[in-house]
Amino acid sequence: MLFLLASCQASPYAKIDGFAKDGDFDDAIALHQKNTNRLYDKKSMLLYQLDSGMLNHYAGNNDASLELLQAGEISIEEAYTKSIAESVAFFFSHSSKVTYPGEDYEDVYISLFNILNFQQLGDYDAAMVEIRRLTEKLAFIQVKYDILASQEEEYYRKTVSVTNARKETRDRGVSMTYRRFIYKSALNDSALGRYLGMLFYRAADRPDDVRIDYNLMENIFLSAVRLYDQPIPASVKEELDVRSEDARLNIVSFSGMAPIKEAGKLTVKTEQTLFRYVAGPKAKYKNKLPIPLERPSIVNRIEVVFANGRKCEMELLEDMGAVQSRLIEYNAEMIVKESRSRERLKSLVKFMFLGYLAPFVNTDPKPDIRASHYFPGRTHVAGVTLEPGIYSFHVNYYDIRGEQIESVPFRDVKVEAGKVNLFEAFCLK
Repeated sequence: MLFLLASCQASPYAKIDGFAKDGDFDDAIALHQKNTNRLYDKKSMLLYQLDSGMLNHYAGNNDASLELLQAGEISIEEAYTKSIAESVAFFFSHSSKVTYPGEDYEDVYISLFNILNFQQLGDYDAAMVEIRRLTEKLAFIQVKYDILASQEEEYYRKTVSVTNARKETRDRGVSMTYRRFIYKSALNDSALGRYLGMLFYRAADRPDDVRIDYNLMENIFLSAVRLYDQPIPASVKEELDVRSEDARLNIVSFSGMAPIKEAGKLTVKTEQTLFRYVAGPKAKYKNKLPIPLERPSIVNRIEVVFANGRKCEMELLEDMGAVQSRLIEYNAEMIVKESRSRERLKSLVKFMFLGYLAPFVNTDPKPDIRASHYFPGRTHVAGVTLEPGIYSFHVNYYDIRGEQIESVPFRDVKVEAGKVNLFEAFCLK
């Protein structure tokens, strides 16, 4: 009876989320720390590092956030070395508890928020080093997805008629032949990362690098047709014309919370081509898949209002939640393919060992719905060229009815010429 009562207790996440949405980050951190053992096991410590690192970042505890996110980066590297052995064990196991390796976007966001942590601490040299690390990560991920996209494109060429491929191309209005998987270009680069690179390279008087990062960002918006349906923010284009003697105020705003994962089901039909005479020509089974659970924000519009009455609308730079949802869906597609392999292996085991070992092959693993909880959902930016001096302003958040739901004040901030004058605001509602 006690066991049943304990298992029915509500997850602490709901209350932590409530504190975070209300901006009570210190209370959110305290409750999160109190429930660490309940929320994370030994194979999920990366998630603790990511969640606690982000909550500390929102609270302005930049040193603590750096320490946690850097530890998370090490955890990702260690999980990668364990992945081969654990994958073999997982193939013959009914447990989904392998060491959580992190998603690609989580690894990228570690660098993004470490750049912001270093900037808030005034350590611009370390921020530049982190920008270079981010560039290396993005290059690695790009190669990875290019290989996967090429493999899927080759499969698509062999299984779909040229007529259908051309029709799909025409319907989407995209200039491509069979590049059905062009969306992956949205997953192997970071608009926010390129934006931060532009700001820091400009302050370092490296205009060529500023232009390179802008061109790379432009490529994201031009090619990632499924995820970026808005133009590049006008203020981002203006960054190219900012002179070294100008004082440029830049504001980045994070709103809402990114999606998490939940367990979903999908019925899959497949043909057992390798062992069709053993297991029958067709098999039908259900997959339990991790699918995105959206956490929509009530923020509809964001505005910067200066003390003298001047106003500046913030523009959407990146829908981080949409990118994460697409990655979760893509991983579900990979699980379906893996399940087909499991079914074929089970058929082979059944044939070779008369069915005695077949029960040990896990063809229906439990869905792994582990995911970080506190990355933001959307990123907006604004840039204003000012005379060097001291300024005060508010970042105001409005809902769809135009009612103000949050106002973040910045009082007496210094805006200097030739410096990175970057400020962050958050509204996770």
